[in-house]
Amino acid sequence: MKTARETYIFNALVTNGVKTNTAEFYIELLKFFIVSNPLTSSSKKLAEAYGRSERTVQRYIKELTEDFNYIHKRPVWNNDNPEKPYIEETIYSMTYHTTDLLEKLEWNQFSVR
Repeated sequence: MKTARETYIFNALVTNGVKTNTAEFYIELLKFFIVSNPLTSSSKKLAEAYGRSERTVQRYIKELTEDFNYIHKRPVWNNDNPEKPYIEETIYSMTYHTTDLLEKLEWNQFSVR
């Protein structure tokens, strides 16, 4: 069951054109952002936490970063082997669009927790 806060965010995202599954994922991700911004994780760890496949989480993140600019992601490279560096983790952080959405929540007298 969604709270009034989650319903407001969900409706705002869907109105802006975000797909419903991506909006639900974003609402769950916001719970982590409120505790820790930026969030350091990998798509595999996020997939395990949400019970979805890694590819699905990558698709959600791509839609939120590239199409709607709600999340900023920055890779953390592991350069132990200089000939074969790889992305070890990704740092996800909120963008202006996310903080603006949370400010609108406060203006509409919903508690932000």
